[in-house]
Amino acid sequence: MIEDHTKTSQELKSTLTGLARPVAPPAQMDRRHQSLMDDLNGADEDDFDHRYIAQQQSAHGSAITLFKTYRDRGEDKALRELCAKALPVL
Repeated sequence: MIEDHTKTSQELKSTLTGLARPVAPPAQMDRRHQSLMDDLNGADEDDFDHRYIAQQQSAHGSAITLFKTYRDRGEDKALRELCAKALPVL
């Protein structure tokens, strides 16, 4: 999973910087994602796996929806192609 996330993140960063109007990825997590990390950091050993799996299922479901929507309706061809390529892995 780490390899897949790293690869997709690198491809996304490269695609974003190559746009006609380049976009810089955020330098840090937003509040919602930081809250999820805090939740995992605060979990005891017996509850960690359950929380982690629940978060991952939710996040991947959201990512699939986002990537499918952009693949089908997005304006930028390179981003549409990136979404289409990433969907089978998601």
